[in-house]
Amino acid sequence: MSTLIVNLVLIGDEITKAAMTKGVGYSKNRTHVQTYPLTTYDYGSMVAAGSLFIYLVVSL
Repeated sequence: MSTLIVNLVLIGDEITKAAMTKGVGYSKNRTHVQTYPLTTYDYGSMVAAGSLFIYLVVSL
């Protein structure tokens, strides 16, 4: 059970990091993945989603 919680927290952390670095759709390995500029609203939403995900997992 604790391994599952740790993995879920890591997923939430990755969501947050994606919002704060390259954005959605970024991939170094796949050149066909199209990236698009994210607005401040998009970044805020993704950071909030990652944080909420971590909060929900920790509160289990």
